[in-house]
Amino acid sequence: MKLTALLAAGLALPNVVSAFGPDDGCVVVTGATGFVAGHIIEELLRKGYTVRGTVRDPSNKAKAQHLFDLDEKYPGTLSLYKANLMDHGL
Repeated sequence: MKLTALLAAGLALPNVVSAFGPDDGCVVVTGATGFVAGHIIEELLRKGYTVRGTVRDPSNKAKAQHLFDLDEKYPGTLSLYKANLMDHGL
């Protein structure tokens, strides 16, 4: 089972992360600006994963500042992508 499927199933992050390694590929975290997602992203980055996060507006510094801070702490390992379900044509 893929890491993203296990996270979606609600399994505890430490148990999931120990079953996979950073060499298994990047991880996508949706709703990256959320409280829980932010902690998951930080833990994944700390363990050496490359993370792709989806956010409604990557240019909104107020909502995404904690992610920009993580990007500075772990350079080159976090990318944010616009993914707003309310925007037609994306």
